[in-house]
Amino acid sequence: VIISYREHNDARGPCEKLLGTFDEIPPIVIAILGGFLQQLFGPKNMLIVSAVPSILSWVLLALAPDSVLSLLVSRACAGLAYGLIIGNVFLPNAVSSKFLGSFKMIELACKGSGSILTFLALFGFLSIIGIHGVAWIFAAVPSLGLMGLLLTKESAVFQAK
Repeated sequence: VIISYREHNDARGPCEKLLGTFDEIPPIVIAILGGFLQQLFGPKNMLIVSAVPSILSWVLLALAPDSVLSLLVSRACAGLAYGLIIGNVFLPNAVSSKFLGSFKMIELACKGSGSILTFLALFGFLSIIGIHGVAWIFAAVPSLGLMGLLLTKESAVFQAK
């Protein structure tokens, strides 16, 4: 997306230079607060909250892909969602410690696969359906996750507290 933006626009201003790294700032701040917020609201609720900025980041990209401000806010939302996810420790509360390592590897593989699929979809479908269509398709992914989270129960460890 950023490469596509830079190919079609003059990306020399100070805001445009932030496009590649702006999503790295929110996780630093949010991950620190994540543990405290999780203890307060529960791991499931934190995952639900993280879906909202994730969906919003794709929607902003779909609505205004040529706006630097929209791209920066989209990247900040993506970073916020990521910060909320990395600060979440839902997995140890929901999985037996015997299988925790395997589930963590599956989680990491899914994150890597998601990045590869995003790249392939942008590479393959960008010329066919445009950035708007690709962004709407990817907004559906966290939306489905949000619906699934709404159907699951909170972790037993948090409920016991």
